[in-house]
Amino acid sequence: MGRKMAAVLCVALCTVWMTACGGLQAGGVHLKESRQNVSESSTNASALKEGSESDAVLGEVVLSEQEQEDLAVVKAIFDWLYPLDDALNEGIEWIALDTTELEISDVVKKQLFEYIGEQSGFSVRESTAQELKDEGLLGEQGIRTGILLTMSMQAEEADTRRFSAEKYRSPLGAIGVNDGIVQRDGTVWKIDDKQIRVFIS
Repeated sequence: MGRKMAAVLCVALCTVWMTACGGLQAGGVHLKESRQNVSESSTNASALKEGSESDAVLGEVVLSEQEQEDLAVVKAIFDWLYPLDDALNEGIEWIALDTTELEISDVVKKQLFEYIGEQSGFSVRESTAQELKDEGLLGEQGIRTGILLTMSMQAEEADTRRFSAEKYRSPLGAIGVNDGIVQRDGTVWKIDDKQIRVFIS
């Protein structure tokens, strides 16, 4: 009887010990998962913070005084050039701008493209005539679905810039100026048509 009681007691003690061990093991895994979750949460929070800071920097575009002046001038040139012979704009789906001779910063260029898109309502791309030919968009008869704008400018005096600009649709459909003048009038840059000799082809 004593031996039987001892055996029962031993079995009971073993059961309690195994249950306790199992509980500790389960608790250890749970703790590891919790730490992993905490780590993942911290990583996500860090990524979010870095992303927010990056977006803030990218979203804040600060132009230098020179860039502000350049942007105002090229906008004035576009505003003068685009409406010329508006028949050339009929049926277009896009506008290409050749900036090869246009010495402006990438920030100014980006804002100019956005401005052209907003004012015209068409998509804007940066391309040369050769690039359009390579893509099959410019042929012997000209451009069927778009127009090509080219611009260049150079400073002459503090409030004066000389520029050249062209709008091209075809060999017999182009208009522009080789030696134009844009001048500052207060805070606005203007082009005086009386000082412009427009060429038409």
